[in-house]
Amino acid sequence: MSIKKRLCYSIIGVFCLFLQCVAEPWSDRLYLNGFYTLDFTYTDTQIGLVSNSHRPRVYEEESAGLENSIIGGQAEYEVTPDISSLIQGKLFYGSDDEASFKVDWAYVSFDLGEDNRLRAGKFQTPFLQGTELRNIGFSRIWARPLIPVDGASGFNEYLGVEYLKTLYTGDSHWDFQLALGRVDHEQDELEARNIELISARYLYQDFWLRAVLTHGEYAFIDDEGEELFFSGNAFLASIEAELSLLGWVVHGGYSLGDTELTPDSSIFYLSLAFPFGRFTPYVYGSNTQVEVEDMDEAFPMDNEPPLEGDPPPMPEGPPSAGDYEVMSLAVGARWQLTERFGVKFQFENIEKNNPEEAEISATTNNGNSFSILLEGIF
Repeated sequence: MSIKKRLCYSIIGVFCLFLQCVAEPWSDRLYLNGFYTLDFTYTDTQIGLVSNSHRPRVYEEESAGLENSIIGGQAEYEVTPDISSLIQGKLFYGSDDEASFKVDWAYVSFDLGEDNRLRAGKFQTPFLQGTELRNIGFSRIWARPLIPVDGASGFNEYLGVEYLKTLYTGDSHWDFQLALGRVDHEQDELEARNIELISARYLYQDFWLRAVLTHGEYAFIDDEGEELFFSGNAFLASIEAELSLLGWVVHGGYSLGDTELTPDSSIFYLSLAFPFGRFTPYVYGSNTQVEVEDMDEAFPMDNEPPLEGDPPPMPEGPPSAGDYEVMSLAVGARWQLTERFGVKFQFENIEKNNPEEAEISATTNNGNSFSILLEGIF
């Protein structure tokens, strides 16, 4: 590890441990908050792990490091009692051991009264909790999010408008979310376009359930950003629930992504935790499946009339047909030392199956990892 890298991690660690301040308004209208994760992870083989940021993490064989650490902040300004603005970003290690900064949320919110709100700006796609809360590790008991960076089939954020409505029915209530916008895709060769989504969340005492339906459009582009051809549509759905019963906390979710030309994917996970005061041991299992569709079968060219002029060029390296599966089993514990600071320990076994050698960018080795994390908010 380079001196520059060690120095950066040391600064982050000291900053996280000593800035345990209460989130009070800096002024009457400005509120500042922060969050951090100091992640030390050891792996016994070269393997890819789900990251705390939006960048995939690949660890070398018998290596240990702090690459999965992150620090971020949030600023909210109340323009008027009915209008506010919010921006949230993070600092993390990107490519070539260089620090990277990314803004994840940036929007203006309008309170329309009677539990109605309108927001406009940049948002994260509400596709399972792990997408929206990926960066704030303090909000979950697990060491890392349970979904990979492309958990929403690559449609992780968008620019647009949202309408939010809350309905109260006695001891329970519903939260609804409608959104329209222009989606951004994680893959550089894809130019994402429109997105429409609807989300519904039901809460009753120690139980909540959330479901999301999303439709997006995208096209393939070349290195200059010129469109090669329109790929089609993406239909995404997810459902997730949490229940506290007899001292146990059960958390589970399922998602499905159906796209044209790009790989389809599905994710399932189930978590079981048993809190003992501030100490919470847990276990979870997850399964991610990616179905790579054959391009010729998806878009058959036989018996098609000839096109006038030269046909549009196809992207280099079309995907091969095949299935890719990742199975993960983890045991760990979270120790809540204070209201704003905690420690986590997690051991994880990962098995990756790619029998048909589908062309994917992920590391396909099996392996184990052990992580110790210091996390908090300030």
